[in-house]
Amino acid sequence: MTPRRGAAASRKAAAARTQSERSKLKATKPPSAADKLVALERERDALRLELERSEARIEALEKAQAHVRDRLAWALDSLQNIIQGKG
Repeated sequence: MTPRRGAAASRKAAAARTQSERSKLKATKPPSAADKLVALERERDALRLELERSEARIEALEKAQAHVRDRLAWALDSLQNIIQGKG
């Protein structure tokens, strides 16, 4: 089986992309305090939104778990009643 050339080409392309990104980072000026504050506020808002989504998902999962628990209890009670009725 012959080796594929695509893997070698993609590694070279990835290395070239990484090198160009590094050179861009060196060329830019450092962010100011206001830029940092805006970035931190943006990150805080994103984290707050993710927290709210997670809390909503947890609440939905807890409701589903309670529903399943109630259904299982009902099924067990029904089975117990059937067993007691036959005895």
